[in-house]
Amino acid sequence: MLNKIIRQASIVSLIAVICLGGLGISGSRSIVYAEKVDSFMDNFNDPQKIGTHGYLASWPQGKIQWKTDHAEVVDGKFVLTFDDSGDEETTYASAQFTTFDNYGYGRYSASIKAAKDEGLITNFYVYSANEDWTLENIVEARVLGGSPSKLNIRWTKDNIRKEKFITLNFDASAEYNDYAFEWSEDAIKWYVNDELVTTATDGIPSNPGGLIVNLMADDVVNYTGPNQASFDYIKYHKFGEDDPEDDTDLAPPTGVEPPVPTSSAYSFTDGFDSFNNELWYKADGWGNGPDFNVGWQADHVEFSDGKMVLRLDDTPSSGKPYSSGEFATTELHGYGRIESRLKVAKGDGLVTSIFTYSPNADEIDIEILGKDPTKLETNYYVKGVRGLKAHAIIDLGFDASADFHDYAIEWSWNYIRWYVDGELVRNVESNKGDLPSESSTIMANLWAGAGAAADTWTNKFDYPGTPIRAYYDSIKFTPEISFSKSSYELQAGETISTTVFSLVPGGAETDVTSEASYRFAGEDNGVVRLTDDGNLVGLKEGTSVIQATYQNTTALANVTIRPDNTISRAEFTVMLVKALSVKNEDDSKIEFTDEAKIGDWAKQAIAQATSAKITLGYEDGSFRPDSPITRNEMVSMIVRAMQLSNEAYSLTSFDDHDDIPSWARPYFAAAIEHGILEGRPNNELGPFEIATRAEAVMMLLRAGK
Repeated sequence: MLNKIIRQASIVSLIAVICLGGLGISGSRSIVYAEKVDSFMDNFNDPQKIGTHGYLASWPQGKIQWKTDHAEVVDGKFVLTFDDSGDEETTYASAQFTTFDNYGYGRYSASIKAAKDEGLITNFYVYSANEDWTLENIVEARVLGGSPSKLNIRWTKDNIRKEKFITLNFDASAEYNDYAFEWSEDAIKWYVNDELVTTATDGIPSNPGGLIVNLMADDVVNYTGPNQASFDYIKYHKFGEDDPEDDTDLAPPTGVEPPVPTSSAYSFTDGFDSFNNELWYKADGWGNGPDFNVGWQADHVEFSDGKMVLRLDDTPSSGKPYSSGEFATTELHGYGRIESRLKVAKGDGLVTSIFTYSPNADEIDIEILGKDPTKLETNYYVKGVRGLKAHAIIDLGFDASADFHDYAIEWSWNYIRWYVDGELVRNVESNKGDLPSESSTIMANLWAGAGAAADTWTNKFDYPGTPIRAYYDSIKFTPEISFSKSSYELQAGETISTTVFSLVPGGAETDVTSEASYRFAGEDNGVVRLTDDGNLVGLKEGTSVIQATYQNTTALANVTIRPDNTISRAEFTVMLVKALSVKNEDDSKIEFTDEAKIGDWAKQAIAQATSAKITLGYEDGSFRPDSPITRNEMVSMIVRAMQLSNEAYSLTSFDDHDDIPSWARPYFAAAIEHGILEGRPNNELGPFEIATRAEAVMMLLRAGK
């Protein structure tokens, strides 16, 4: 019943702006001879901002393993940790940050509280090299641990290094101090706390390079336990420009109101027996930017043997030399669990993925590169910005191109979890509002890298001469919370209970019906009554949409009330006794001539109503339980049950007032006076007409208020 959130036309524009998940995060250094870029400053007040400037290393270097979890932004400081948690090939672990862009002549500065132990080096430098790393160009400021604190300055041109050591007159690990170097074509000047300490005029490098900060170790380390280096800000001021100021005044967030996705589409499971065009959209006739070597073609999404197959071949498309397939849901989906069973494509340059993407570039990725299908790459973006620790590479322990395996993402407002074959492989948690929060399409694609992607991430793609395929056995989405049914159907007057389940880690569900809150997703159109505990009471023919909310996430369900039916005398008596809590007299019993026709389900209620003189039966002594109840009978029974006075309310405003029998007039008058009864749309009361189930429900609801 719900309208689709987005249509195919808007899907095209949505997918067309998808950014390259993972480019530049895999650990490649900046490319030599890049263009110089503008000034910038980061004072780490916004934890997200540093992710726009660069990435964290995740590879070994000498005796150190660079780890992404050894860097964090804490209280407006960028903190690097050095410890002895290296792997089998390394002794220590630490962190290194490198900018995406290259920088040239200008002033570089940082406020640093250096690591304390002897042998540790807190680094702040610009680095470039040629493509095979045989010629390096570096400008460095290295704060050496130990006592006394020293500043080691270095400058390297085409591998020819020069350096100086300057003894500092303070403990560099005790507090923050400002370090800077001004690099020009003719000289490099180094400063400490704005005081010039030395100048170099020979062997000056000229190549722009990436700005790097790290905490590393010398050959001999006096390791006494974990050490930290902390940066209060880093800044590059390009000569000739205004001195940059940080463009954010945000205080470090300590917790935010959980964001709620704007929509929460239904759950689905697709085993790909055929193409479901209500659920999926095939990208067709366009391509992404220069990092993609393929154009998307709908006929490159195939269905065979219960699999969805993405085919990459050498058919030119959209200005690209190759074509491939991309698949996306037609609706947006909110928090929940995305699962897929797939077998990836193998080969240099290839990327097989399952991911989410929102209209404003929130994104969560599962990507497996064909150059090494034993590794899983995970990323997330918030409005196109990759967080500092948003990227991580997982060692799968198997070749993902050899067979099918199960991959899953669990996404909530304060965590993202990745699973492989049912096992948790990565968990990111945050209550600071720095995780994706916008409802997204669920997407899958197979593509080949080009340009910078091929140079720094995927490797170069060479077409092998035959089509390449990635296979998807299934894709499933389970909302973080969901009704037990996506739609409920009932009659007017019928009451049913709903059930709401919440997704728990690992894919299981738990009943949260009693803990959820309920409302209509749109206006209350009078079709159904929704109680505080999630029960539904059918009122009249029509449809509506209900919403359950649990821990800041929502679920939706359709409700349909079937065409209105009549209601029997026995059915109405049972409803009345229950709705108006008619007292159960000890001597209540049935004494009607047709007692045998009364079902066991109604006997007690009819006995109570008879004892209370709510229903009187017919002159022949019968009750006639299966006869449809008239409006005369229904109104009189409700008024008797409520013990309302038979007030002299005028009925002359209704067109059929003369048709109301004299015995029933006082009951109709009392019911109208107390707001229980309303006329029908034709301005008639219809005393002898058969009552509908919806009319019975509405009158009892009004009577019970």
